[in-house]
Amino acid sequence: MPKILLVDDDKQTCLQVSQWLGQEMHVVEACTDGEDGMYRALNFSYDIIVLDWEMPNIDCFSP
Repeated sequence: MPKILLVDDDKQTCLQVSQWLGQEMHVVEACTDGEDGMYRALNFSYDIIVLDWEMPNIDCFSP
């Protein structure tokens, strides 16, 4: 089963996408904070990361 990290500041979106991916038998870790998402991405292994481009305090263009 693919392990997916989902990062989006919209809690409802995280919930809906996590449920949908879970129904497809994926393992999903979701977080609604960009800094938490960055920490997880750097410290754990995922097959794919799905993220929101614009997050409060940190976004995809941050170093």
